[in-house]
Amino acid sequence: MNFTIAALLVLSGIASQYSEHTMRHVASVRDGQGYPIYSLAHIAVSDCADVGTIRTIRYPGHGWESAQIIDCARDGDGAAEWMAENGILLEMSYRRAVELDTVGRGIAVEMVTWQFRQSDRCIRHCMEN
Repeated sequence: MNFTIAALLVLSGIASQYSEHTMRHVASVRDGQGYPIYSLAHIAVSDCADVGTIRTIRYPGHGWESAQIIDCARDGDGAAEWMAENGILLEMSYRRAVELDTVGRGIAVEMVTWQFRQSDRCIRHCMEN
């Protein structure tokens, strides 16, 4: 019998920001590629498999908000390594950095994500067949 194990994770790290107009340009490119672009905060992360998905994020002193992942670090450009080495969890738009008064410096951020894993072992509360 196979089981799907789901875990809700709250990741913590630093949010940096894109330069002015960059996130808007990326959103335009993604729209042209057929991705639906929602009227939410837009963020970039290191994993390109997450592009198009919605995450819940929170900056210090602010409530939880929904954000759409519209960009990611490309293989071979060093961005994913830079993010990992510096504890960068995500990059926000320049406009959001202005709103948070954090232009030119990182800010703490939390992000909620789900992880799923298949297992052939029941860990807890198994049902008998």
